[in-house]
Amino acid sequence: MSGCQNFCAFMAAEREGLQAAIADYRCILSRQVGMEIGKETAKQDFLDHLLGTFSLQFRRQYCKSCPAGTRCTIRCRPE
Repeated sequence: MSGCQNFCAFMAAEREGLQAAIADYRCILSRQVGMEIGKETAKQDFLDHLLGTFSLQFRRQYCKSCPAGTRCTIRCRPE
């Protein structure tokens, strides 16, 4: 079997983590420009510039604690 054996839980956790990361990013951007940045603007900027980094870091962290453990065929490996 190939693919994440805990895919639904992984996606739910990633979605939650992504929402939190975008909220944090919105605060950072707002501080940088000295005014409140809208949710959609912050979300789009995050997706355009940080999504790849976020996804890789999230997956590495998730895989370390995933219940599937070493049985998973796509378990993250250190680079």
